[in-house]
Amino acid sequence: MLGYVLIALGVSVVLVHVSRGSTVTAATAREALFAIAAGMLPAIAVLFSLLFVVVQWAHTTFSPRLRLFRDAPLLWHAFGLFTGTIAYALAEGLLIADRDQVSAATELFGFAAAAASVTVAAVLVRYALDSIELPTVLDALSRQGMAVIDEVHPDDLRADARPSEPALQPVTQSVRCLSSGLLQEIDLPALVELAVAAGGSLRLQAMVGDSLSQDQPVMTVSAPVLIDEPKLNRCLRLGVERTFGQDPKYVLRILADIGVRALSPAVNDPTTAVEVLNVVERLLARLATRDLGNGVQCDATGTARVVFPTADWEDYVAVGLDEIRLYASPAIQVSRRLVSLLQTLIDEVPVLRREVLAERLQRLHRAIAETFNDPCDRAQAATPDRQGLGGSTAPTR
Repeated sequence: MLGYVLIALGVSVVLVHVSRGSTVTAATAREALFAIAAGMLPAIAVLFSLLFVVVQWAHTTFSPRLRLFRDAPLLWHAFGLFTGTIAYALAEGLLIADRDQVSAATELFGFAAAAASVTVAAVLVRYALDSIELPTVLDALSRQGMAVIDEVHPDDLRADARPSEPALQPVTQSVRCLSSGLLQEIDLPALVELAVAAGGSLRLQAMVGDSLSQDQPVMTVSAPVLIDEPKLNRCLRLGVERTFGQDPKYVLRILADIGVRALSPAVNDPTTAVEVLNVVERLLARLATRDLGNGVQCDATGTARVVFPTADWEDYVAVGLDEIRLYASPAIQVSRRLVSLLQTLIDEVPVLRREVLAERLQRLHRAIAETFNDPCDRAQAATPDRQGLGGSTAPTR
């Protein structure tokens, strides 16, 4: 916003000195510019009031943790353009107050800025309406989830991959959190540098997504040299909410929220839960083929320097499926989609990742058997169907 305002003020200073080309009376130009500024203010107020209603609707319908529209660059570019248009109109109107004739460019630029603002406002309204439609939200979450998985877990799973436990060393320093908040990101390279400088290693006691309190122990140091606690704390980024950075579980968490909300008695929308499971399946399929790490960060020589807790395969499956599975039993189409999802993943993921899925499938079949007394209903609910109801029963892609 500041950038748009500065550009607008700069243009107003330049145009007031333009003497070539067509001219208009300063009084006419000033009236037009002040009219543009006066007209923009109520338009902005009405537009953003409507957008706040859209955001409120999305929060109550999908998930209060959904921040896709709030973080959209278009929203803030639009606000900057609107503010810049007002700043230009007011500044230019004041600068030409003592003149008789001014360049027609002063008016034309104001009209162009107003036209651009109207155009961007229309695009913003369309974007806001799209952002509260389920397919758009799920597509955005799918793309965001794939991106964060590729960033956090870029390596493929190896058949011989096993978590390696680093050698335990005596603790020489306990580090406490200097502030409170949710752990959003960990600067592992910076922690490695501090550990190397101290000639030892660090062990974190919190993972990304944890809620931390002030003075809570967050890590221990095993090194002959003490490390400055503020430096260590600066490697932990805290905030008031979870973010997608370094946290693939958060995408699954939001998807689970949307699915569970859809299955609540107040909403009773199982089709939404089926569409959510389509995205969950894609994300779990991507995670199943990736090396999820062993919670050890090494230096350039291969020496373990930082040990930190990480999510494993079962954690991802639990966040993405367990709550929806618990609410899905009475909803036949959701049960059928879950059976299809689990059977598809069991057939396609590496052998190391199948046991967790098979165990979830057994739980689902037990829940179906306990929920439906009629054998026909029980058989129907346990039949895999990629559409929930009315689709192919084959568990293939």
